[in-house]
Amino acid sequence: MIDIEVHWDADYWLDEGVPRTARGVEKVRARCGADAYARVTEALPARLGSDDGPVTVSLSIPAPHGDLDRSESLPPPRHHTCLPRRHIVAAAQELRALRGAGRDPTAILRILHARTLRSPQGSPAERAGAAPTAMALMWTMHQAFGLALSECLEIGAWRTGRMADDELDDVLGRRLSQTEHHWNLPDRIRDAHRSGYSIAPILRTEHVRAGRMWLIRHLLEAFGFDQGIELGAAMGIVDQALDHNDRGADALLQAALGAADVG
Repeated sequence: MIDIEVHWDADYWLDEGVPRTARGVEKVRARCGADAYARVTEALPARLGSDDGPVTVSLSIPAPHGDLDRSESLPPPRHHTCLPRRHIVAAAQELRALRGAGRDPTAILRILHARTLRSPQGSPAERAGAAPTAMALMWTMHQAFGLALSECLEIGAWRTGRMADDELDDVLGRRLSQTEHHWNLPDRIRDAHRSGYSIAPILRTEHVRAGRMWLIRHLLEAFGFDQGIELGAAMGIVDQALDHNDRGADALLQAALGAADVG
């Protein structure tokens, strides 16, 4: 074990849904540079920001570093995002269904708020602490609808009474409508399959706006949760679709659904 200095920059969020940045130097005892990166990456989220928000860190070890073994080259800078350590239990498809049924953003947020509240016991401070933070609400909307956290900042103002319901519904509702083609992808995939159409063109069209992993995630959501399609099958279907092999993609989907029925 040797002493290694790791320089870091971090982007994180406060409970109120406010973004912050910080930088510093950590001196850690580690076996090597990669081990030092891992230790700092694990330690920083416990000290920075909200348990309900992500922490993105950039790490580097300046050269030369005399304590490092000569046989080990310095590891390249590393960038890593640590996901929130707690979250509101809510299924993304449930929130999308609420929006699809015409519910305003504030109505969806109040449903999340009520679900998270514990029994109103204890002191006022304890009761306030039981309510979800603005950051928790922002992260849940980000996960369900694919909005950037920066597009959810108004939730913090609404959460503290600085923005009225109709103001938030106007701003956030417009963003949800503009990105509906993005977050309703599981519904469109299911509808196409049930109607006998190929799902491949839908995946290719959406790939212009989103990455491969987003397509895989939504394909799993479309069929995986209730019909048991596995990750490997979803990856193969997406790859066939992106290769313009529509028949291959649909054949893999049908085989995966059949295997799930058998299982």
